[in-house]
Amino acid sequence: MSGAISISVSGLKETVEALRRISANAPAAIGNAMYGWAEYVVMPQARDECPHVTGYLRRSGSPQGGGGVQDPVVSADNISVTFGFTADYAIYVHENLEANHPSGKAKFLEDPAMQHAEELHDVCAKAVNETVEAEAA
Repeated sequence: MSGAISISVSGLKETVEALRRISANAPAAIGNAMYGWAEYVVMPQARDECPHVTGYLRRSGSPQGGGGVQDPVVSADNISVTFGFTADYAIYVHENLEANHPSGKAKFLEDPAMQHAEELHDVCAKAVNETVEAEAA
């Protein structure tokens, strides 16, 4: 065939193995990135915005109070990080838009999470890129 272009790929086996290693390592890297975002970006702001009279609710959003950020959970089709406040009444304070708090406000967890949602995408993308770059090195 005149004018035809022939392309060959060498190292296909090595490329497939590298992709397998990336796919094995990327979920943990993403989970760690999600954890860092929740721990160092969302929760400090959430604790600052949390209404506090006695301080119990605010403390329940920290590891010392039984809350804060839990370790990432990675399954076959999901990566999750749970974070928040453990006081029994936290949900009621969080959702009550009618309450007049002398300090803090309702939606003290949701607002920071939504405000920084784009950053979550960025830190997860960075984690994947670093996983790929580490494999390429």
